[in-house]
Amino acid sequence: FFFRPMPSNDSLLECPICLSTYQDPYIIVSCAHTFCKNCLDSLQQPKCPICRKPFTERHKLPNYALTQLLQSDLPTAPFVASQASNPAASSAASVSSCEEELSNEELEHRAMRLVQDGMPYGLAQMAVQESELIALRIYLLDNSGSCSAGDGKFLFVDARGHMREEECTRWEEIKHMAMEQAEFNAKLGVPAEFHILNPPAGQPVRCEGVDFVRVDSSQGPVEKQIVKLQKMLGRTQPMGVTPLVSRLRDIFEGLPRPPPGKRMRLIVATDGLPTSPQSGTSTRQDQQTLANRLVQLSQAWPLFIVIRLCTDDASVVEYYNNIDNEVELPLEVLDDMEAEAHEIRQAGNKWLTYAPFLHQIRTAGTENKLFDQLDERALTRVEISMLLQLLLRRKEASPFPSVPEDFIAAAKESLAQFPPVYDPIQKRMLPMVDVHGVQKGLKKAKSGACAVM
Repeated sequence: FFFRPMPSNDSLLECPICLSTYQDPYIIVSCAHTFCKNCLDSLQQPKCPICRKPFTERHKLPNYALTQLLQSDLPTAPFVASQASNPAASSAASVSSCEEELSNEELEHRAMRLVQDGMPYGLAQMAVQESELIALRIYLLDNSGSCSAGDGKFLFVDARGHMREEECTRWEEIKHMAMEQAEFNAKLGVPAEFHILNPPAGQPVRCEGVDFVRVDSSQGPVEKQIVKLQKMLGRTQPMGVTPLVSRLRDIFEGLPRPPPGKRMRLIVATDGLPTSPQSGTSTRQDQQTLANRLVQLSQAWPLFIVIRLCTDDASVVEYYNNIDNEVELPLEVLDDMEAEAHEIRQAGNKWLTYAPFLHQIRTAGTENKLFDQLDERALTRVEISMLLQLLLRRKEASPFPSVPEDFIAAAKESLAQFPPVYDPIQKRMLPMVDVHGVQKGLKKAKSGACAVM
């Protein structure tokens, strides 16, 4: 067949430090290398043992995809033998309390709500697991005057479930994104705050229903809160400049600290370069001040940041991409769904249809590096296999086989049972993956032994 032999069956599931099967795997998000948590904690110096890149405590996060793989007995790639389930996880499950079992039932219920919206079960389960560690998502919505430009777009779903792309203003694109994210967080049980960049003149800052709305099931019915958000967004019109730094200061000033072990997300939906509150011109100092502010926030708070761009302006895209590339930040820069789909194809992952639920998860901010790599490079064979398991393995289905031919056949059989998804490039419904393209991708891809996410 087309796979090169691996050094050993187990190497992809072995911690590079202790050389044993991963126990409680943690990923260093700054370099994407994974180790056992205890092995990381035992290091005398906080430097990655593989690439020697320094890291801090905030760079260490649970490796959700690998943990799920270990606990579900998934093969890491179609040429690696199946591994036994994580004995520690099995033991913990066998002695779980009634309270934990009820909690697991609630988590399953949340996952199934996402499945009902068309998200694959494995992906929904990953989103729910990750959401358990998120204390709050904060959305900063740019309503500056330039957002009245008519080059925005959103995905419209009619009463029969048919999808089509609609042209709109940039502000309308941001509003649609905010409403989709509000529904998404409500189903996950994650509190979310939505802040307007330029509040109405003469109104106090942090006045709920005027310049922000919180969607939080602990504070009442989320359905009413989402209606409140919709009304606030409907009253808001594009106006003013782009004072991102001063608005971020207002938002985080007095914000309660999250509980220990919990993290936060900051999603900035914008179409422009940062300015001062008094000027519509973005200076080099304004741009440096925002970069510095993002660094300060990430150091002071357990944050993962997403910059969701609503413009094709080359200077704006270049500025935020430079922050992502040059500044040490837990940050991802995203374009609209169509632009991201093109980038994913250009990166070498043509076999993947960039479905709306993938863009939804990335917009909400996932620290699973597998999704960060989609538009940066061709996935390794290990990563392709893991993503296919997330997308195509049905609930309670057996793991895909280890033999390459059988793996592809199982993926093809499973794919046939999934409805097609919307392809933002071809503007029509297509299968979630191109199995023939997967075969080509696996043939070209590297083994990726150190890139397990």
